Amino acid sequence: MVDTNRPGTAANNVAGGPQCATPADPGRSRRSFVAVLAGSLAVLGPVTAGLVTFFSPLFRRRQSLQVRVALLSQVPDDGLPRAFPVIADRRDAWNHYAAQKIGSVYLIRQPGEQLPVAFTAKCPHAGCALGYSETDQKFTCPCHTSRFNLDGSRTHGDQEVAPRDMDTLPVALRPLDIPGAPQGGRARPRLDRGAASHSEGGGAASHSELPLGGQGTAPVGRWNVRRQQGLSSVATPQVNEVLVTFVDFQTGRQEKIPST
Repeated sequence: MVDTNRPGTAANNVAGGPQCATPADPGRSRRSFVAVLAGSLAVLGPVTAGLVTFFSPLFRRRQSLQVRVALLSQVPDDGLPRAFPVIADRRDAWNHYAAQKIGSVYLIRQPGEQLPVAFTAKCPHAGCALGYSETDQKFTCPCHTSRFNLDGSRTHGDQEVAPRDMDTLPVALRPLDIPGAPQGGRARPRLDRGAASHSEGGGAASHSELPLGGQGTAPVGRWNVRRQQGLSSVATPQVNEVLVTFVDFQTGRQEKIPST
């Protein structure tokens, strides 16, 4: 009698019974794993980089901007406020807009002071644009009737709707660069009135002549430039521009928390 359960018998092979398992190749398994891992990384790498690039603007911190808002000559030292727009490039999550109005400021320069004080023209309560009443010399909010003094303080203190005083901004002055001007002013040629004519023996008037740098003479008219003595430098007052570090403060809070 043939034992059909014994491995290796013909009956067992024909009947499809259990057969001897062929041992797996360890090197082949490792190569397959490495190939699958490399393929996955090749796909996930560009996808991850694209997602990070796409969503990175959402996590970009807003930075304060130092913006030129006016010339110092536009802010007289009379203690009265002047309103100026703040123009700068604006960027949201994915778009960039050049030369946009991002806010407004009030500049006040006290008598004898060189550096003005800057206030945001934004009510700290709900963000409405503050106006200025020349009659009362107060800043007023058209939305909820808050009023502020010229120093930015609330007129009625905590009784006002606004939770805090007006927000101030850092201010700096920068000399305006005038091309071709020496330090302290702009060079301009001084024009002198020359002799229009001279008479010789009662004869007709003729042009006077002025030596030009030793290169002979040339006729000059009624107005002359003294080239032989050089150009005189006529100093002009220095022109300064007012720079404001603009911060968009949060509203509706007691403390000043910039949105940076």
